[in-house]
Amino acid sequence: MDATFSLTLIEAILILLAIAISKAIRLISPLPDSCKDAVDSIPTVSSPSNIIVAPSATKYDVFLSFRGEDTRDAFSSYLYEALREANIHTFMDHKLHKGDHISSILLKTIEESEISLIIFSKDYASSTWCMDELFHIMKCKDKYGRLVIPIFFQVDPSNIRKQNGSFGDGFAKLKQRFKHNQERVQKWENALIKVASLFGWDSKNIRPEAKLVKKIVKDILSKLNRKSSFHVEGLVGIDHQIQEVEELLSEARIVGIWGMGGIGKTTLASAVFERLRAEFEASCFVEDVRKLLEKNGGLNALQEKCLKELLKDEEINTYNLRSDFVRRRLHRKKILLVLDDVDNFMAAENLIKACGWFGEGSRIIITSRDMQVLKNTSAFLTYRVPTMYHHDALHLFSLKAFKQNQPFKNYLELSKRAVYYCHGNPLALKVLGCFLHGRGKEVWDSALTKLNHTLHKDIFKVLKLSFDGLDDDMQKNVFLDLAFFLNVGHGISLDCTRGLYGSHARIEISVLKERSLISVDRYGNIEMHALLVEMGLEISQQQLISNPEKPIRLWRPQDVFHFMKNDKLM
Repeated sequence: MDATFSLTLIEAILILLAIAISKAIRLISPLPDSCKDAVDSIPTVSSPSNIIVAPSATKYDVFLSFRGEDTRDAFSSYLYEALREANIHTFMDHKLHKGDHISSILLKTIEESEISLIIFSKDYASSTWCMDELFHIMKCKDKYGRLVIPIFFQVDPSNIRKQNGSFGDGFAKLKQRFKHNQERVQKWENALIKVASLFGWDSKNIRPEAKLVKKIVKDILSKLNRKSSFHVEGLVGIDHQIQEVEELLSEARIVGIWGMGGIGKTTLASAVFERLRAEFEASCFVEDVRKLLEKNGGLNALQEKCLKELLKDEEINTYNLRSDFVRRRLHRKKILLVLDDVDNFMAAENLIKACGWFGEGSRIIITSRDMQVLKNTSAFLTYRVPTMYHHDALHLFSLKAFKQNQPFKNYLELSKRAVYYCHGNPLALKVLGCFLHGRGKEVWDSALTKLNHTLHKDIFKVLKLSFDGLDDDMQKNVFLDLAFFLNVGHGISLDCTRGLYGSHARIEISVLKERSLISVDRYGNIEMHALLVEMGLEISQQQLISNPEKPIRLWRPQDVFHFMKNDKLM
């Protein structure tokens, strides 16, 4: 007998035996070639390993340095309120200071601020307090890498650098007062020369002041967003993913981010949102839409939340959507909206109705585990989040398990086992890393061995949301069958499924793909993430426990033995 034929016959017998044991198999009609579309192939993303550990924490985003008598009740106050309105944590000293010594508390505040905005006005350099602030600001720039942005308010930048003009007159008076302390004066002069060479804002070039304030705030947001993208813990190896999504947003008004549970859809959407929000006039990130729709009054409450955030109007409600005035207000704004974890295509469709009224250049990002949801929101361009590369996965795991970038040397092999178990799923890496943090090697070995039989409850809980979201028992049984077969080592192709599931096959397989529960490779073989296989087995095991008289799927040797001997589980 031909060897190939013999092998095929053996595989067929094994499959039939598994079918008999599982008592859960149905016959089907052929699947169309359309099931083999590009959605099935998981894109490989060539991501560099960019892990940036956050620097020492800062208390404020912005420190405002200004001459109180010049600008406190006008420009400085307008700028401060605009920064606060943009949710930029800003320190503004509201006291009028006298005397020659700046307080130690204020010096510490400068050190704890990410950006210092210096408003140079006519009499700024006549104040000992202001000049000491300036010197310390420039010192922190050199020592800690803090950002410094000068604002030349009705003074010429060259006057700062050369200490002449009306600005120089004030500084000349200050130097005269401290003529016996030339060292201090020299520090002030050096600071003025350095700060005048930095990029800043000139009030003479941007009028009126309201426009200048708006531009400054936008610039500050942009700078803070760029810095924060490197400081957020857990942003491991996703720079290339961010670029991919940004490129899609340059081409389409609505972009979908798609993938299995725990793969990093929310993390990616958050990173893109923080990077881009400064480019928009209004922005809103609605996290966990699925849960909000369940708990907080449904669709109307969610739409109201978005409207209040986008229009900065606490009095608005969904009834106002019928108002032409509200629609005009939305139309005047360039808006960035993120709807995260949307699982209902009808809700998604209703949520984005108002998006048609957004202004030119507006963008919407929707994350979902379900491709059908994205299709119904007209998200013609979608990005499927890939699993992590091994070196990135090890790095992310180490941040959680060891609170550093690499594993301890004596834990390296155990760490590799843990990372392999997670198969590139960021959620699993974080959960497992936190669970193992601070435990001994023997405990690690025991825990990893246990994971071969039982999925960690926190990982299971997140992954099971996709299973629970399936429409009916037929879809759930097909998924559990596939997880069973893949676990026992039987490859399942689309051709093979034609002999297993009846006329329902076409829709069931399609739904499982759309829900990120399975994929199909270019040869027509069904694939499933290892953690999803484990999740399926755990659900089947729970079914066995709850109903031992009617076992459905058997894969553990002890269960098969008892069933074959007694036709029931012990």
